[in-house]
Parts: sequence; C-alpha cells; structure tokens
Amino acid sequence: MSKGPIIGLCIIAVVALLVFGWFRLRHNVSQQVAAASHSCVQGTATVPVLVDPTVGAQIRSAADGYNATTPVVGDYCIHISVTALPSDAVRMALGGPQWDTKLGAAPAMWIPQSSVSLRGLTIAQLASEPQSVTTSPYVLAVPKRLADELDSKRASWRDIAAMQSDPGLLPAWGGLRLALPADDAATVAIASAVGTSAAAGPLSAQSLATPAVHDAVATLIGHAPASTNPGEPLKALAAQPDPAAPVHAVAVTRQQLSAAHLSALSEFTPTGSTPVANYPAAVLHGDGPLGDIRARAAALFADYLRKPEQQHGFRDAGFATAPRAALQPAPPAVLNQLADLVAHPQPPVNSTVVIDVSASMNTDSRLATVISALRDALGRSADDARIGLWTYSTGQQPYRVLVEPGMMTPQQRATLDRSLAGVRADDSTADNAYPTVEAAYRDAVANYQAGRGNSVLLITDGPNDVSAVTGAQLLSAVTVDTSKPVHVNVLAIGDGNATTRSLASQTGGTFVAVHQTSEIPGAIARLFSA
Repeated sequence: MSKGPIIGLCIIAVVALLVFGWFRLRHNVSQQVAAASHSCVQGTATVPVLVDPTVGAQIRSAADGYNATTPVVGDYCIHISVTALPSDAVRMALGGPQWDTKLGAAPAMWIPQSSVSLRGLTIAQLASEPQSVTTSPYVLAVPKRLADELDSKRASWRDIAAMQSDPGLLPAWGGLRLALPADDAATVAIASAVGTSAAAGPLSAQSLATPAVHDAVATLIGHAPASTNPGEPLKALAAQPDPAAPVHAVAVTRQQLSAAHLSALSEFTPTGSTPVANYPAAVLHGDGPLGDIRARAAALFADYLRKPEQQHGFRDAGFATAPRAALQPAPPAVLNQLADLVAHPQPPVNSTVVIDVSASMNTDSRLATVISALRDALGRSADDARIGLWTYSTGQQPYRVLVEPGMMTPQQRATLDRSLAGVRADDSTADNAYPTVEAAYRDAVANYQAGRGNSVLLITDGPNDVSAVTGAQLLSAVTVDTSKPVHVNVLAIGDGNATTRSLASQTGGTFVAVHQTSEIPGAIARLFSA
C-alpha cells in the first residue's frame, strides 16, 4: 500500500480533530461567559423608579414580573424598585439644586401622570426621549342628570369654564362647581384644553395673551371650588349628586372614574380636543459608578412595560382607552406660561363699582337683581381685594361715594353689604353718567395700586345723560396712562351705547350687554373676574 493515501487519511483525521476541538472549546467558552453573565459577578444593582400614585399598582405588579426574569445589565443583577409619589413632589425635587433625600433615592426613571410634569426637566437630565407607557383621557365625573344636561348642550371645554362663573348657563344647577385635580400638572393639562377651545386652535404664546384665552383659563381656575373631601372627592360627589352640593363635577382620568365603581356618577367628555394623561417614562441620567447601569436598566424596564403582554394588564385596569380627539401638548415654553396663569389666575382686585340708580332701574326689578348679585359677588371676593362703591346722584354732585375702596376686612364687607342694602332708585329717569364715570376713573388712577387689577365697574341701563359732559368729551378725558392702567368694565342692561362701548374698548375693559334680568347675576360674576 502506498504512503500517499495513508498520509492523506492522517491529515484528514487531524483536521477533523482540530475542528471538533475548536467547536468544543468555543461552546465551553460561551457557556462560561453565559454562566458568568448570569452569576452577577458585580452584585445587585437596585434601580429606583418613581411613579404617579394613579398608576402605582400596575407598575409595581409589572416590576415584580420583570424582576422574576432575573435581568442582568453589565454583570449586575437588576432589581427594579417602584415607589409611588405625587408627581408635583417629584417635579419640585428634580427641579431643585439637589435631590431631596427625604423622598428616598434619586430616581433612575420617573413616570408622572402627564408629560406636562416634564416641562421643567433639562435635556441634561434626560437620558432619552420620554415615551408613554399607557394613557387615560381626562373626563368629568358628574351626576347622571348633569351629564345628560351637559350632553344636550354639547358643552365644550370653554363652555365648562364659563359655567363656573355664569349661573345662567346652567340655571338648574346655579352654575357649575367643578373641582380640579390636586395634581398641578393635571390641572394645567385641563387648562390647556380650555385654552385651546377658547383659542379655536393650538395654544401659543400669542393666543395665551388674548383676552378670550386668558379669561377662560382664569375663570376655570378662579371659580373652582375647594373639594370638601380632597382625599376622596369622587365618593363625596357620589354621596350628594344634586345642585345643592358644594361640588357638582370632579375632573379625573377615565381610569380613575372607572376604578371607583360609583353608580351615582357618569362620565362627561366636553366637545373638542381631550387632554390625556399619557404617563411618559422619563429615564434620567444618574451620578456615581452605577449611574449608567441604572439608566440602561431603567430603559430596558420601560421597553418591557410597552410589550403587548404588559399592555393587556394596563387595559384590564382601565387604562389605554383613546379619546375621540386627543389634545396635542403645547410646547414646554407655552406650558410654562400656562402654568403661571394657572398658579396666578387673577391679580388682587382694586375696583370701584358704580351703580346707575335712575328711575328706569326699577323696571323688571333690575336694581334689586343688581344689588343681590353684587352682595353675592362681594361675599365671594378674596380677602386681599380692595373694593369701593359709588352711585349716581341727582344732587349738586353727580355721584355719591357710599364706600371708599378698602381691603375686604370683615368691617369693609359689612359696610359694603349695609350700603348696598340701602341703595334705592331715584324718581328721575335722567342721569349724570358721564361726569360720574370720569370722576370714578380719575379717582382710580389717582389711587392706582401696582400688582393689582385696577378697574371701574359701571352698571347701567342707560346712559341717559343730561349733564354738560358729552360722550366725546368723556372719551377724550379718559386718557389711558400705560404706567397706571385702569380698565373700565361696563354691564349694560339693554344695548348700551357707542360711548360706553368705546370707553370699555379704549381702556382695555370688558363690555357686556344683557337683555333679560335673569342674565344680570352671571354677567356681574364674569365682570368681577375680568
């Protein structure tokens, strides 16, 4: 037998042994690497995740399932630790110079109720673009009878705000008493829907400055009642679902209303774009040697929350229901402006009320209705308001100063109430409206107070002026000092006239005309917030 075939067979055998040995060695190395990676050679890394309490149970349950899979990142065994904290508290802590350790460990990830909460975070704080893990639209929880009435009116978000201050828009209930969420970001989200409805388009810095948007948001916030049971407002409403209740509606997420299981309450969603609680997962940069590990682990957990099997759990809990038309969030800068308006809806009032007491005000109980509405409005005014009271006069002076403007102390309130109770109409239908308004305006400018809403409120069913002052002379005399702006707001019972309309316009005030006595209380309530 020749040596060639033998040598060839030997070479083939050696090559086969080498190939077999290589694959065996690679397999062993892979197993060793895998074993090392699952042995957590670096120990356990706890990843703190903070979530809004409204989704705390669902996120905590998902974390338990995730931890059971023994996740490993960078040779560390990962343990997701979920803590439910109010979004406002977390937002303030993250916006401060350093994390408040009273809240626990600094989070690697934060899931607030709304992306509105994230407006204060900087790009340097975020490890990635926050993405939603689940959603739930904001709705109004209301008694069934009220839901039917609002539905029949096809009430928009702007209408809902107006109903807070104008009882005539919802007469059977005496206006709407809507309790807003305790969470500031949730309130800003609802205010953005009101502002968008009033602007008839997306919110911007320009539209926020318009009277329509500003007034709608200020009315929503300024007239919202304090919940008599802030811990459980839904249960309090369900226990008294009638017009006499201190609260008629509660703004909540659809999931919160569904989870409450209160048969006395129904859901009403105003027409227009609906604000949504979108629960964004914000992965945050961390400090120290484990900062990067925790951020990577948090991002993986966020991905896990978005998997279909986890989304089933959210849906079973009442989340992830879509509104008819979701409201697109405004840019962060606009949301910051809106948040400032929500926090400070109206500056303290410094106002002089001027009442027409000519004989025609006795028609259809106009004057009696005005006085009743004013007494109610003054009773609800803030303690830091400054309010005075004038009336027309047929005496030597064209007006009477009943009460000088003063802070709404108990004594000032009593003086105003007593003075209003004594107001009577004169015998003459003629009046001295123009010189009275001119004098009131000059007095308001002379006693202007910075940081307040300085105004004159004229309530008249005329004017039927017989003085020597013409309408043109009045408008010329009322020269607006931009350093001391004083608005002249006018409530015209009837059509008013061109002079009073122009007067309101040139001073930046509000002109409201009513043609039914029943409309007077709502108009006065609106003008007191103007």
